[in-house]
Amino acid sequence: MIIISSGEFRANQKNYLDKVDSGVSLLIQRGKNRAYRIIPVKESDLINEIPVEHKRDPYKISPSGDPFWADERNLAVLERALELLKEQKSNTRKMSKKLQKELLEG
Repeated sequence: MIIISSGEFRANQKNYLDKVDSGVSLLIQRGKNRAYRIIPVKESDLINEIPVEHKRDPYKISPSGDPFWADERNLAVLERALELLKEQKSNTRKMSKKLQKELLEG
């Protein structure tokens, strides 16, 4: 395990993140009473955050299996955006405002 200061981490981030990727444990000390362990995030960590009712097999949509496609809500947002684009393709400025409103308000 490597223990370093937050300043040392800031100065050499890439170096330390490469070490974590290779399996080295890293602890960043921040002041006297705070410390943080840095660990790599696995694809399964991201997919597990999706509520069960919204999970889907990402490989059915994309050959890459990108976790973005594992959440059916993402596909719904894209489908809504495409519909709005088709409706508003003549006026880009109007389209942009309507897209933002529709996507943000759902």
